[in-house]
Amino acid sequence: MSKSSSQNVLVSGVGTSGPVLKDPRSIPEIVLEAVEVALAEASLTYNDIDAVVTASVDLLDGLTASNIAVTEVVGAVMKPETRIAADGLCAAIHGYAQILAGAYQTVLVVAHSKPSLSNYDDITLWAMEPVYMQSLGLDFKSCAGLQASLIAANDTMAEVTWANKAAIRRSFAETG
Repeated sequence: MSKSSSQNVLVSGVGTSGPVLKDPRSIPEIVLEAVEVALAEASLTYNDIDAVVTASVDLLDGLTASNIAVTEVVGAVMKPETRIAADGLCAAIHGYAQILAGAYQTVLVVAHSKPSLSNYDDITLWAMEPVYMQSLGLDFKSCAGLQASLIAANDTMAEVTWANKAAIRRSFAETG
């Protein structure tokens, strides 16, 4: 594709299957439901798909190579599949790039997660210190609290700043 040409990329179907609190279904069952909805909405079949991009985070699924669990239900058997170890937006961008590059015409992008299969507290501790795996005691909840404290402190500082500016203005007005 030359630099002066442009190519439109169309999202022709979207499917979801959750979230469902305490979902008893397996990851492949959950993903299959979403894929079937997306394909039906796009009026496509598995045969129409040139390549597949899947996105998942092993830690959240409590699995190793969690994309392997969905290879069949996303139609990636004997087709090019790219696994993105991140969120669905990264997978969508990757699929978009594959189409723009001219590698494929139709790409199925699927993102999944079932964090109830793993221990949330262990995951957040690991995410805060993945290199040495030595828990610092900092998790997502602690970070949210620190951010809230910072926001509150900034709001207080802003109030003090505005009060000082008002006092300075009054002082100038009085001495005029």
